[in-house]
Amino acid sequence: MSRALDENGELVELSKYSHFELSQLKKQKFYCLDCNKRVILKAGKRNRPHFSHLTSLNSQDYYGESNHHKLATELLYKTFSKQGLKTKREFFIKSIKQRPDVTIFFNNTAYAFEFQSSKISLNSFRKRTLNLKSAGFKPIWLLSSQLLKMKTNSILRITPFLSQFIHRRSIHHPPQLFFFNPESQKIIILEHILLLSKKTAYVQKRILPLHRLTLAELKNNTLLNIKQLLTVWKLEKNKFRTKVRSNSRGTEYQWRLWLYQQEIHFENLPSIIHLPTRDNYYFKVPPWNWQSRVYLQIIYPLKINKTFSYNDCLSVLLKYKLPQSHYPLINTRTNPLKNYLTLLTHLKVIKPLPNYKYKILKKVTLNNNLNKSIIADDDIINQLLYNLK
Repeated sequence: MSRALDENGELVELSKYSHFELSQLKKQKFYCLDCNKRVILKAGKRNRPHFSHLTSLNSQDYYGESNHHKLATELLYKTFSKQGLKTKREFFIKSIKQRPDVTIFFNNTAYAFEFQSSKISLNSFRKRTLNLKSAGFKPIWLLSSQLLKMKTNSILRITPFLSQFIHRRSIHHPPQLFFFNPESQKIIILEHILLLSKKTAYVQKRILPLHRLTLAELKNNTLLNIKQLLTVWKLEKNKFRTKVRSNSRGTEYQWRLWLYQQEIHFENLPSIIHLPTRDNYYFKVPPWNWQSRVYLQIIYPLKINKTFSYNDCLSVLLKYKLPQSHYPLINTRTNPLKNYLTLLTHLKVIKPLPNYKYKILKKVTLNNNLNKSIIADDDIINQLLYNLK
């Protein structure tokens, strides 16, 4: 058999490929044109390249699929099947020519589970996710636990790759990341994700044994531990003030140059800059960068009782903000800028007015030295803890 369908439902004819290209094709999954069952590509040096149906001898040795991935999908299938749910493996969705690893049909809703154990491009991930949504499926991506790197129990080493898999069902649910360790049969859920910097994020972690994994459990979440968050953030602000900075590049260099042009050193920045704001992963730059631009360009120059608008603040941040479509697994509109202004309201720095305007209640000036900055940072965090608890 010289022809088969690939994972996207596209026809593959072996006669059109070189020996090298065939060796690369072995890493993919293929399906029979007639029965739609899995076939494997055989392209050795002696025999003519061809597709062969899986048999009892080779069914445990799929080409292009690691044992880690096979185990994960097999366990997910068995877990949901045991719950009496209509569950399919590699169900072919004709309208989008895709095969999710595991598909569940429950109460007129179709859930498409994808287990990702290796890095894929943002474009590929987004295309597959949006295709599933357009076909009426609810995509749920489980990442391999091999991709999970924690700095501490509440600080995640985050990357642009990981961040694209952030789920959020609604405004009433926190952002979440789902990981699966098939060998230990554990589901790891990270939630209340807030970026501390471009490489780290605050998270709250919970671990479920696989037998407790249900559709309902995936919709649950813990409450935000404000005390823990602010304790972590206090340490982060202290590191921000005292860290010895080497030569910076990119947006960090541009930010430091911008401060220098205004004759401001980061050690002296007001303590209301670099506060924990929800959904701050929608900015291309870390919290201290975009918050300092809002405060120093819009709020700081104004006298007490003067007003500014939400749009005034947004105007200085547009080029740093990611579009809502950047995270296709987030199903609600978010507003990190408004969250920041809400924190300033709790601190009685500003007061909200009608028509998305705000009035200045007090001036928060620059700190004179590093010690005063550290003391002021602690005081701000304590104020937030008192107001938000």
